[in-house]
Amino acid sequence: MRCFANTTADLVWQEAVAELIDRPDYIHNGRNGKTKEILPCVLRIENPRKRWILSRHPPYNPAFGLVEFIWLMTGNNESRVLNYWNPALPKFAGDGATYHGAYGFRLRQKLGLDQIKRAYEVLSSAPETRQTVLQIWKPDIDMPAADGKPVSPDVPCNITSLLKVRDGRLHWSQIMRSNDIMRGLPYNFIQFTMLQEFMASWLGYNLGEYVHFSDSLHIYEQDAEKFCSIPKYGSDTKDTQELVLSYEETQELFLSIYKELAAVAEGDIKVSVLRETFDRESRKNRSRCEPIKDMMVVIGSDAARRYGFGTLGLDLAQSCADTSLRTASLAWLDYMGARNGN
Repeated sequence: MRCFANTTADLVWQEAVAELIDRPDYIHNGRNGKTKEILPCVLRIENPRKRWILSRHPPYNPAFGLVEFIWLMTGNNESRVLNYWNPALPKFAGDGATYHGAYGFRLRQKLGLDQIKRAYEVLSSAPETRQTVLQIWKPDIDMPAADGKPVSPDVPCNITSLLKVRDGRLHWSQIMRSNDIMRGLPYNFIQFTMLQEFMASWLGYNLGEYVHFSDSLHIYEQDAEKFCSIPKYGSDTKDTQELVLSYEETQELFLSIYKELAAVAEGDIKVSVLRETFDRESRKNRSRCEPIKDMMVVIGSDAARRYGFGTLGLDLAQSCADTSLRTASLAWLDYMGARNGN
């Protein structure tokens, strides 16, 4: 089994991309064409707070990753808000009003238990336990039909999370049945390292390693021609202060933010209203939690771009304190031509 380990997600991702493209275990026909695959492998990130992939070209959209995380935390499965920040998503995951494999809905509602809340309670009471498992895969609704036909375009790729507290640090192991290194993995890193960081904040522990087990790390041949890794940024950039939110504060905050995101996704909003929405949220959270302020300005920067307010988008992105996240956000805006906006 191959293992890719380094200090940041970007450095780990670079190593895995080079290995997958040059030395795959298998080349076979997948559902979207000829596929290069490593089967299986482990990716280890020493500092999960450095989660941003900076070397993918074309760059990815960190705002979508952050919206997806908020969507997860609020236990949602509706598609409308997510699709606004990623209009191409229905092409891969289906075009219904809800998503079959929505991680947050699975973790917080679908399986009859709020697993995130229970994990927090368990680790608060028994931090030494080895029984804290978050389950996403549900065989009766996720296994293919007997003829091999998938039950949905959106079958979960993440299936299980394993949480351990050791020596005052929260370690996280994420289990993937299938992992697209270009289109999926950068966003998986955002989702689950952020969940790890929030859980550590609630518990009052430091952040441990993030270990990502991929049973099938792959790239489609057609995507190998569209995407590449260009390692042009250093790994010694400043990241923001640690989270200092309680569980209760987090729940209230994200429900409020999600309502704002829904209004942005559905409304015909003027530039002054859009600026006020994200300025208000960033001001409200700057003093007590800089990472939330950064989250809001980056999401707002992409919303402004989508409304055609390019100057506002750049202003919001440039106000992000986290150096790597700001770099990722500006790279996305540049790629999408935001500097030519109003």
